Amino acid sequence: MIMKKNGSEVSSVHDMIIVGSGPCGLACAIEAKIHGLDFVVLEKGSIVESVVGYPTYMILSSTTDMLEVGGLPFVVQGCRPTRQEAVRYYLRAAQHFAIPIKTYRQVTDIQRTDTGFMVHAKNVFTGEVRIYFSKRVIVATGCYNTPNLLDIPGEDLPHVSHYFKEAFPYSGRKAVVVGGGNSAAETALDLYRHGADVTLVHRCDQLDGNVKPWIGADILSRILKEDIPTFFNSHLESIQPRSVTIRRDGDRYEVEADFVFLMTGYRPNTKLLVDTGVALDEYGFPTHNPLTMETNVPGLYVAGAISEGWRVTQANIEKGRFHGKRIIQSFDEV
Repeated sequence: MIMKKNGSEVSSVHDMIIVGSGPCGLACAIEAKIHGLDFVVLEKGSIVESVVGYPTYMILSSTTDMLEVGGLPFVVQGCRPTRQEAVRYYLRAAQHFAIPIKTYRQVTDIQRTDTGFMVHAKNVFTGEVRIYFSKRVIVATGCYNTPNLLDIPGEDLPHVSHYFKEAFPYSGRKAVVVGGGNSAAETALDLYRHGADVTLVHRCDQLDGNVKPWIGADILSRILKEDIPTFFNSHLESIQPRSVTIRRDGDRYEVEADFVFLMTGYRPNTKLLVDTGVALDEYGFPTHNPLTMETNVPGLYVAGAISEGWRVTQANIEKGRFHGKRIIQSFDEV
């Protein structure tokens, strides 16, 4: 049932609202569907927007059985799916379970009420706001949309990006990649294989320990052969329109750069939660009960990467897909 309140559309009261339709939000929705709850999913982009944003030709590091939701088989030719296969699978899961998802509806405010929560969601195209009421809210917005900034001069220049989609546009150009994790290593390798002149910059003396073995072996070989010049123990100090300045051991180096990729990781956008009264831990992630995923605000839950603190990796899908079960099972205990 739809009503009007101060010019905004207002829905009837749902059992639950899920914010975010990534794999973990989708898993929560499937669990809610199985338990016969009245709910709606609000997503500011497309369905599984986070996976859609992965590099075009990426192969996920998790095997398909570790990415399945709702018991729906995820079958591909190999053991690890491509980004495209993962997107197709999660779209099929949403269709199979008939999940009610409102795409391109950005949640701008979550307010507590006497009976639960009032959620404001804005149509990202028209700006029109609709108000939803719910007894409970699950926030599963992930971390992929908020990059860790270096806060250095030139970071906002148009040839600088915290995301990488594909290498073709950069063939024959000079590119600098910053970071030492999986994303940085894969970006550097992909650019190199497509004819870019790549330089890698990392603040530590070696690649991060969580780099997948097959990726680590590949890029270390390129580094040792000097196919990919690498600055370890180094910091990017500034970015200019055609170069970057790197600092190492008190010395400064200027390296030509047509494009710069800052693959320095991502963090959650916790503003919605903080504004609703949720406390954060020392890493800036929402505090919650790991058995129920409920925050210090009764009835407000977190699921997926936003709950994982400094441990955020692709493996969050592997663990986060079970958060919905914990959450909804806790309803029966109230």
